[in-house]
Amino acid sequence: MPGMRQASALSDESAGIGAGVKAAEALEILGSSVCRACGAPKDARFAFCRECYYALPAELRRNLWKPLWKGFDEAYAEAARFLERKVGAKP
Repeated sequence: MPGMRQASALSDESAGIGAGVKAAEALEILGSSVCRACGAPKDARFAFCRECYYALPAELRRNLWKPLWKGFDEAYAEAARFLERKVGAKP
């Protein structure tokens, strides 16, 4: 359907904290109280803990506020890959 996006980005990747993020997993990420990037406590509702969130460039932080059905899965995967490369965070 025109104008609608599927929440299935990056499902072919096999490793890392941003691999295979789908809508159901995104809900789990947002409901969790543990940051997948570093293992620190985080508030449910947020994708990452405060330290990891602020380690991201502004554009990646903004993208994490996208609704689940409008690109959150892609934004989370991109942010997770950034953290893996720049900070060395791994699940």
